Amino acid sequence: MRPLKYFWTPYAQYAEREGQPFKVLHRIADVDEEVGKMYLIEFPDGEKIFAWEEEVDSEVAVTVGGKVPDRGPAADEEIEVLVVDERKIL
Repeated sequence: MRPLKYFWTPYAQYAEREGQPFKVLHRIADVDEEVGKMYLIEFPDGEKIFAWEEEVDSEVAVTVGGKVPDRGPAADEEIEVLVVDERKIL
């Protein structure tokens, strides 16, 4: 997984967060295959949200929504993300 430098979304939900830096905390386990991967991310103000793969992974983001997000330096660094069960972190 190569995270974007800044949050980006093709969706209305959390659109106000677009352009903000974030940290990937965990990949969520047991998400339906049709839905795709989801991640728990945290913004600098401490707010945590569940984000779709296309909102945080630079390799997936460019294929969705017709917009190209700022891949930034973070896209050059691959990170390993701990997989967790969302029922255990909520």
